[in-house]
Amino acid sequence: MGDAVNNPSEQRPRSPYLFLLARPSLATRGEAANRLREMGLPVVAQYGRVAVEALARPDEASAAQDLGLFSGVFKSSVSAAHFERLTEEQRRAIEQWNTRFSPDYRRLKDEKARLGRSWGDPGMEAPAPHSAIDPEDFGAFLEGYERRTGTPASEPDTEPRPTEQGRRTGGRRRPQGPMSGEAFATYERELAERLNDPSAAYHLARLAFNLGPEWHDRIRGLRSEFVAELFDHFFTEAACWEMTGEMADGIVFVESSRRGGPAFRTTERNQICQEIVDGLNWLASEHPAGSLSWVYDFQFVKIDVANGSDTAANCPNSGSLEARWRDPAMAQVAYDGHTYSAAWASVGEYREHMRVANRAAHAIAVFVTPYANCWHAYAGGGRLVLAKRNNWGGWGQGTIDIITAHEVSHLFGAADEYTGSGTPCSTCDSLHGCDQIPNGNCGACAHPRQDCAMDGNSRRRCAYTRGQIGWSHLFVELTTADELWAGTDDDVWLDIGDRTVVLDTPNHDDRERNNKEGYALWEPDLTLGDIKRIMIRKSPDGFAGGWKLHRACR
Repeated sequence: MGDAVNNPSEQRPRSPYLFLLARPSLATRGEAANRLREMGLPVVAQYGRVAVEALARPDEASAAQDLGLFSGVFKSSVSAAHFERLTEEQRRAIEQWNTRFSPDYRRLKDEKARLGRSWGDPGMEAPAPHSAIDPEDFGAFLEGYERRTGTPASEPDTEPRPTEQGRRTGGRRRPQGPMSGEAFATYERELAERLNDPSAAYHLARLAFNLGPEWHDRIRGLRSEFVAELFDHFFTEAACWEMTGEMADGIVFVESSRRGGPAFRTTERNQICQEIVDGLNWLASEHPAGSLSWVYDFQFVKIDVANGSDTAANCPNSGSLEARWRDPAMAQVAYDGHTYSAAWASVGEYREHMRVANRAAHAIAVFVTPYANCWHAYAGGGRLVLAKRNNWGGWGQGTIDIITAHEVSHLFGAADEYTGSGTPCSTCDSLHGCDQIPNGNCGACAHPRQDCAMDGNSRRRCAYTRGQIGWSHLFVELTTADELWAGTDDDVWLDIGDRTVVLDTPNHDDRERNNKEGYALWEPDLTLGDIKRIMIRKSPDGFAGGWKLHRACR
């Protein structure tokens, strides 16, 4: 069984193990995942029809071997001797598993130069802005609205605002490039004031940025009736995702079939794929109940399409180049007997086929390409794009794992928390995710600001992000007054009537003077009827308090 198990100590931390199925099929893989969960093991990944990855201690992995479902259980690299009599899909799963143990990959992961840096760092490229309203879907919705109502979506007198040059010459012209970080924050604040809704402003500002300069004034002038219908459509309960359960994930590599066209080297492709898997599996390992699992499908397609040019002139909006390579790629994807046309709609069809086949809660598609693209990373419409543009935005290949975790979290409701370049957050008042959790770790207003993957290159998730992606049954915010002796190092509890919960953030000094901090509480058996009161209390001396209950959300 790969590495033998010798230490049964329950105190030993769990490590990833690959469980290779003896009789590969979707049904057997599902059964194997369920049996491992019954043993108390977190199942973080499932590979097609052939393998399952779970976190286990050596004695637990040995016990799982006795289930009779697996031809091999591996903790480290699998030797070439195991490749005999394996199917292509089995070999692919093992080759991918082995990549994480290769010396080159380990050297790549030892690089720490960019660790902790903000996604808005001016020395790097920021990811494209995320809005729950994807530009591809917005265009179809706007066209349908105007056709159905016979009314323009924007006010007819909406005009471009004068630029500095326009003020000097007395004329007006549209801006010719994307907004700076400062201009974007101003634009978002103006939308929030006009709509009296910072959450709507958050998404519309980023939608405008993605659509390009010619849309900035049109989005600013959207009619209130259209905005109401738009948000009713894109923010329904059915459109809300929580990052819990099984998630189908199609990783689609798109390369050129032409001689000299954009392509990855074999080793490079395997390493990038492992980076993506590492990022998603990290999310699964962080789940408070261990009940998040990614079900992977790998597609490696080649298209007969010339490379584009990602100069500013060819990138009026964030998706200017994507369709050039994405749509032909979809025509090469085949999944579970299904083929697809070269169209945006095919992405949704592929995702739905994966979701149904795997009985998953949701499904996403991850496109990875060396083709020219206007941004190195972005997510929306149920898909994530990772492009090699400028060495992955200057972040380097070794950062793809956290870039992936960051972008995928957007699909489940997480908000950006970085400031600086790109489209920085500018308010802590916008609400996000199924439970409408505030963006309380936004760097523009948080006090204190905590490290988080939504702010920068960090393997940490703040409580606000956890709440936004659905990792809380009760979310509590506390403030500590700016008054004499305020703050406490004592334990603090939330009291809801028949139970108390400790409020604490590991590796962080909570409740210092003038702080506001959130706590995402995972209490799966909690119902509204259980909440008889909401109180906070500390040790009996009552000294050095000054902390207040600010908000509770469920």
